[in-house]
Amino acid sequence: MSNEHIIISNLIYNTEYCTKVLPFIKEEYFQDRPIYWTFKILRDYVNKYINSPTRDILLTELGNRHDIGENECRETAAFIKEQLKETPQQDLTWLVDITEKWCQHRAIFNATFASIEILENKNDDRERTSIPVLLQDALNVSFQRRTNMNLATMLKNYVAPDYLIEDLFKRGYVYSLTGLTGSGKTVVALFLAMQVARNANIGERAVKGGRVAYFAGENPDDVTQRLMVMTDGLDLDTIPLTVMPYAGREKAEIAIAELIHDRQEIALVIIDTSTAYFAGEDENDNKAALEHAKWLRSISKRIPGNPTILVCCHPIKNAQEDNMLPRGGGAFVNEMDGNLAFIKKDELTVVSQHGKYRDIYFHPINFLRSVKQSERLKTASGKMIWSVICHLATPQEEAEHEFEMNNQDRQVLELLAGNATISLRTIANRLFWFLSSGEPNPEKVRRVIKRLQKNELIDKNNILTELGRSRFDEQQAKKPNGGAQSSFAKLFAQ
Repeated sequence: MSNEHIIISNLIYNTEYCTKVLPFIKEEYFQDRPIYWTFKILRDYVNKYINSPTRDILLTELGNRHDIGENECRETAAFIKEQLKETPQQDLTWLVDITEKWCQHRAIFNATFASIEILENKNDDRERTSIPVLLQDALNVSFQRRTNMNLATMLKNYVAPDYLIEDLFKRGYVYSLTGLTGSGKTVVALFLAMQVARNANIGERAVKGGRVAYFAGENPDDVTQRLMVMTDGLDLDTIPLTVMPYAGREKAEIAIAELIHDRQEIALVIIDTSTAYFAGEDENDNKAALEHAKWLRSISKRIPGNPTILVCCHPIKNAQEDNMLPRGGGAFVNEMDGNLAFIKKDELTVVSQHGKYRDIYFHPINFLRSVKQSERLKTASGKMIWSVICHLATPQEEAEHEFEMNNQDRQVLELLAGNATISLRTIANRLFWFLSSGEPNPEKVRRVIKRLQKNELIDKNNILTELGRSRFDEQQAKKPNGGAQSSFAKLFAQ
């Protein structure tokens, strides 16, 4: 008697066996079509009535189905009548064991067959890059992983979390880092990569250092320039950081295969960005997003070391700062262990938990961005290039930054109180806000105006609101002249 016959017979006549193994058996594991249909009918009946059906019930349910062809219906009925018979009582442990091995074998067989179809372009619904996930899912088939435990056993088997960065990122977990373009995702990701590679703490947070793999698929040249500045004066041979400067799932799989072949444990993998390695056509398609998220998670299972995976993500279209969820919708987010929002506040990048996060709450973390040059980083003509780096902001730097932002708000509000139509360039000139080139910095003015509008101090036409007028009057009242409009505002109201 084949394994399929043994399994289907015991599912009907051995209640204890059925309860133990039915949740793990999938209909696609059965090659024999009559047994396939018998299993589907049996599973549907058990799920509905919490009891195994008799042969007569199976035949009745078979006759009520409309999703089976006439020939297959006839063959299935013959199988139930003639071959589905009660077998001699067998050892339960042995039965469960052979069933688990059979499920594992069938899962691997099906995944291998599906992979061949994809390679031969016989399956238009899947890309070649989905093959590793297919095979990984098949290799993970196991009854033991999902065995229920009583409370005492569960607590005894508890494994303490292994933090890569204390109270922030756990080993083996996958996190999305979501922010608008220019919010500081890459510069902070590179800072984290360097701290882990150099085994250096982040403020008071302990870091368990190790090898880092950085997938720089979106802008490898920018990543290279920043690393040149960040490593200026350091011994590069002592920094275990590997960079993959190319995009695309297939090239990523080659890099992953090399990391597996090296057999050296990896502590941290950074994907920059999710979009650069997305293999589907639409990031917001739930099915494609779920497949992509599972592929990202599979990296931590395949690469030695159970690494933390950080995935730099773009937010959904037209996202505001209060909605920093990654593209891919619920299907993608649900597969992540946590999502962090990256918000740009002038020279600060503020990182905070946003939406789902499988850990304790932590207060927002401020990173201070700055520009720096290096003798190693020049143009072809020999001119030095500025590049953006960052560090963890100190409490004093945070306070100074807050003071500076309030001061900027006050200055721009005063100018707009005198002339709401004044140009951004003119404001930058009058406040001496210049770029390194010596040109006025209207973008800085635009950020302040946006902040004033968000705080409802001015309207969309830059005219002071009632709240803005009240704030302006308060500012003037604090001045030595007792509240008259300042000479500063009068001078620039022309």
